[in-house]
Amino acid sequence: MSAPEAATRDGAGRDGAAPGGTGGQGTGAALAAAAARRRARWPRWLRRGPLENLCTVLILLGTLMLTQPLALPLFGWSFLVILAGTVGFLIVSHFPD
Repeated sequence: MSAPEAATRDGAGRDGAAPGGTGGQGTGAALAAAAARRRARWPRWLRRGPLENLCTVLILLGTLMLTQPLALPLFGWSFLVILAGTVGFLIVSHFPD
């Protein structure tokens, strides 16, 4: 197989540029700038890291409530606390970093 055939088979055009693109000139910079603007719109406390940690703490708290032998009301609320932490984690995992 010759070099032009290999380049075409890999998805690159005859000139080595990506198919359908402008040769990659500035495309990465534009995408990075758009991602930075999108991230900047979210407040810092609403980003993925802090809220994932909060949801993890809720799941652990619910597990401790479930396994403690002292108070029946804590046991009764444990499932809802675990469920809230799990649903929260699923939602927050789609937030920007």
